Amino acid sequence: MKTLAFRGTVTEITSSDIPQISIATIVSEDREITIKLDVHEKLKVFDEGDLVEVVFSSEKPDYVYGRDFVGRGIIFALRKGRNAGFQVSIGGLQVNVLCSEELMERHAIEPMEEIYVKIARSRYN
Repeated sequence: MKTLAFRGTVTEITSSDIPQISIATIVSEDREITIKLDVHEKLKVFDEGDLVEVVFSSEKPDYVYGRDFVGRGIIFALRKGRNAGFQVSIGGLQVNVLCSEELMERHAIEPMEEIYVKIARSRYN
């Protein structure tokens, strides 16, 4: 996988049916990528409306302990067509990424690949 990095806005945080888990939606600045992810209340590093930096990488990204979220997960599903994108499981927490097939090809996103997911509140908030 080639690193996929972008800035986006946390547009929504809703409660889920699972205790202590919320579902966050992040939309990239160019609106080409939308992420819906499970967030445990003890791991939440952002609030609704925050500008965040998101990184998907096969290498562990630089991060600030206690301020940024970094998780290691597995890409377990790729989708093509109208609802193109991929899904990552980080210890059971799901990251659902909606994006174009072309973006997935450009970044060499493959199923069963182990990757890191970083989400950090932007320094420009």
